[in-house]
Amino acid sequence: MRASDVGFFAALALALAACAAERQVSFSKEIQPILEQKCWQCHGTAVQLSGLSLINRASAFKGGEHGSDVVSGNPEKSRLYRMVSGQEKPAMPMGGKLTADQIESIRLWINQGAEWDATLAVPIVTALSIVYPPLPAEARNCWQFR
Repeated sequence: MRASDVGFFAALALALAACAAERQVSFSKEIQPILEQKCWQCHGTAVQLSGLSLINRASAFKGGEHGSDVVSGNPEKSRLYRMVSGQEKPAMPMGGKLTADQIESIRLWINQGAEWDATLAVPIVTALSIVYPPLPAEARNCWQFR
């Protein structure tokens, strides 16, 4: 074996090790909190700007007026990733930016298949409380709420 072959195989082994070492992203621990805090105000239960809801996997994959927002296994073709990473305008979320770690988590999550914990969903009460604040106790005694 030539010295150049050894270098090639060493580089290949390092590249494969780096791919294998890619950390696994947890939807419920990493992605859902980002969606809740940064996305659901505009793309949630109560409001779907541009016809986009990011409330569940089916609606995220379906996308909005501009097509699919998540392409499983391909962050570069996923509008969600391109928008939060600033590759496509307008950059999202509106009025702020995600951290580099949050953007990388989204990239890895999409690259790993964009799995969505089926049991997780935003409760309708939580979504409505954004639009309609909770009633004070004295208001609940009104005849309309009995």
